[in-house]
Amino acid sequence: MTGRMISNHIASVQILRAVAALSVFAFHLCDSLATDFGGASANPFEIGAVGVDIFFVISGFIICYTTKSNQEVRRFAIKRCARIIPLYYLLTLGVFGIALIAPHLLNSTTADPVHLLKSLAFIPFMKASGEVYPVLFLGWTLNYEMFFYAVFALALLARSNRIYVVSILLLAIYVAGRLYEGTNIPLRFFTAGIILEFLWGCLVFLAYDRAPRYLRYLRPFWPLAVALLLVQNFYDLPLPQEFSKGLPAALLLASLVTVSMGTSAPVRFFARLGDASYSIYLIHPYVIQAFVKLAVPLLGVTAPVIVLVSLASLAVTLVVSLLLWSLFERPT
Repeated sequence: MTGRMISNHIASVQILRAVAALSVFAFHLCDSLATDFGGASANPFEIGAVGVDIFFVISGFIICYTTKSNQEVRRFAIKRCARIIPLYYLLTLGVFGIALIAPHLLNSTTADPVHLLKSLAFIPFMKASGEVYPVLFLGWTLNYEMFFYAVFALALLARSNRIYVVSILLLAIYVAGRLYEGTNIPLRFFTAGIILEFLWGCLVFLAYDRAPRYLRYLRPFWPLAVALLLVQNFYDLPLPQEFSKGLPAALLLASLVTVSMGTSAPVRFFARLGDASYSIYLIHPYVIQAFVKLAVPLLGVTAPVIVLVSLASLAVTLVVSLLLWSLFERPT
């Protein structure tokens, strides 16, 4: 919801965005509990990272949906930048400030001005640790988002054929990535298979727009999509991520997008969390780490402390995210 009435169909997508954000939250919380508290030898909820795959599929759908009535390239570019850049820049500069003042609070992030400029320009780079992450590490997904927006902006020049054109472009980029054997980091990054997940979302919208009655037949299959994702917490399917996780994520979206959600209090609450999902996604790792770094030295590693850190991290993440949505994201 964005301050105007939305259809129940879009409410279902908003709720799925909230689920995706909370899934990534659970992934990082479990990872922190395993690492910092020694609660497990590995992350017990590794599949929580699939929230990113769901986000990418939803993004492909939403961009097609929101450009149906207005396909002016300049307007599209301004709106996408206004949606992504302000909060990302704010939090990136905040992390860079921490790296300057208290670097011991961070892991591999350093106060490197070149890294900052590349992060703000959405240019992938490799850190000293060998990882390809920007200053705000979760911003790696925003590099893909902005790249997808750039590709989609090109497709908008085709007007009514935008979905077919963006599909061809994404497929061509994917094929190029399979053929490219160089080591250029941006080229390797932007031609990775995960870009197909935007295509899956575009195709779901195409079905939603041209033949919604067929999508209604998929409504009973959302438990299958969930099961296909959850089973991968225990067994890795012998497929690339864009297929093993991207296709079930697309099935989940397709099976829910025509479902009427009603207007109950829980629906309104989770739809509002969907509004704030961008904030939830970007800030939650830092909230978790703040509580961990406070709790471990002061309270030790015990089961009650683990419960306290988990609940406090969730509560603070949701409250701060809703405030950021209302006071910062929505106005910008």
